[in-house]
Amino acid sequence: MAAQPGRTPFGGSIGGNGTAQATANESEQQSQSVAKRQKKKAKKKRKQQLQSIVQESETADYVATSSQPATKMPKSTSRSSQSSQRPWAASPVEVFQWMIQPVEPEVFFRDYWEKKPLLIRRKKGGYYQDLFSSQQLDDIIRKNYIKYGINIDLARYEDGERTTENPEGRVHPNVMWAMYEDGCSIRMLNPQTYAPPVWQLTSTLQEYFQCMVGCNTYLTPQGAQGFAPHYDDIEAFILQLEGEKRWRVYANPTGERLPRTSSLNFDQEDMGQPLLDVVLKPGDMLYFPRGYAHQAVSTEDKHSLHLTVSTYQLFDWAQYMQKLVPAALEEAIASDDTFRAGLPLQTLGFVGLAHAESTDPRRKKFEAKAKQLITRLADHANFDRAADAVAVDFIHASMPPFLTPEETAATSRINHLEAETNAERLGEGVQGTDWIKLLRRETCRLVAENEQAILLYHNYDNGMFWHAEDPQSVEYPVEFAAALEHLIHAEDYVRVNHLPELPEQLQQDIATSLFDAGLVMRQTQEQMEADN
Repeated sequence: MAAQPGRTPFGGSIGGNGTAQATANESEQQSQSVAKRQKKKAKKKRKQQLQSIVQESETADYVATSSQPATKMPKSTSRSSQSSQRPWAASPVEVFQWMIQPVEPEVFFRDYWEKKPLLIRRKKGGYYQDLFSSQQLDDIIRKNYIKYGINIDLARYEDGERTTENPEGRVHPNVMWAMYEDGCSIRMLNPQTYAPPVWQLTSTLQEYFQCMVGCNTYLTPQGAQGFAPHYDDIEAFILQLEGEKRWRVYANPTGERLPRTSSLNFDQEDMGQPLLDVVLKPGDMLYFPRGYAHQAVSTEDKHSLHLTVSTYQLFDWAQYMQKLVPAALEEAIASDDTFRAGLPLQTLGFVGLAHAESTDPRRKKFEAKAKQLITRLADHANFDRAADAVAVDFIHASMPPFLTPEETAATSRINHLEAETNAERLGEGVQGTDWIKLLRRETCRLVAENEQAILLYHNYDNGMFWHAEDPQSVEYPVEFAAALEHLIHAEDYVRVNHLPELPEQLQQDIATSLFDAGLVMRQTQEQMEADN
């Protein structure tokens, strides 16, 4: 596809030298001037109409407004000395508070979560600006091997038709920007892999939600739409970074609430009246639950860049029951002969589709017995083991934690980096007077492997792509369980010789093992006293 020379959203030229064409004759210039004025007048009228629609749409049920500055993070809970300049570098609770400010989390989860959309007007364009930018996208494309369909999609929605227009193979910036100039939206599927602020944001939020948090970026040229009306299977937080975008959010056309799969594309006539019809500006945030249909188009005079933070995909009671019930049935079959008793004689003669209307009295007795067994099944359910199975799935799917320089300096990971110049520290065992702390206790899970062994699952060595590595765990004797549980529950450093139910040598052994695996931070007694 040939594209005319143009400009990227951040001002760089693409596809040609931008040389001006020879001017037409005077009458042609006058005609062009008249057409330009008419177009400008029509554009202004459409903008006024849109503003009227938006103002009418923004009701108190869905909108919160704030001109407050970003939340100042308390020094005691921030992970980095730079967290006041980078709010996403604070603790999980504080990062979520910052993202949805001025709405309090308690109000959000009571009134909006899984219930209805929320629009937050910030009136502060720079609120999210340092997370990601069009320039960063260009830098990522130029410095990394980025592929279509894996990292980048080029999408277009015109005249009711949604198309993906990906070339083959590697993304070349000149081609991508030419497609953008031609009207394609650029969706980056994993910006957290290449943009540290986005990685830190998603990594911290997954600790808050304790389930997978994903992220996409969407860059759309002015007056363009990349995707058809549809709904998703995730809780969506839209963070507007650059430009403006008109969002229309609808009730689910199918009537289904909290769907577990995303929809196909809808036709415009399926949509009805939107619940929200709003234009997001930099610093604004829009939340809507899974199942709410939506579509978005950039305004005619501005491009748009937004970040979609997603969570709670298939993280529901259904997933938990899928872990719980099969395991409970397996346990019931093994330990309760009621489940192994034979079916009544000639059962297949009175149950099944062909017998659905049967009045045979044996049918009612059969149904009553089956219901009794379902109730009895709960006595064999191991609720904690099912939760552990859900947690292991989450940990496997999650991003590795983003470590601040201060955190890295307290781990063996910095020691390995310094191995060539400081080899002595690598062989240095943890002492009983040292203090240790799990790097991220929210993304560690202790699971019983068998009667003799336990596994400590973690995401510290996960890849930067989804399921890039097998589930990561460290095996320990069951005698270490109490010490590991103590570390998981501890919010601060624990002195090694205070680890419960272990003799002194085993206390040092488990601490050294955790430190060598890169799972804990270590401070000496002198460092702790100096910090205090």
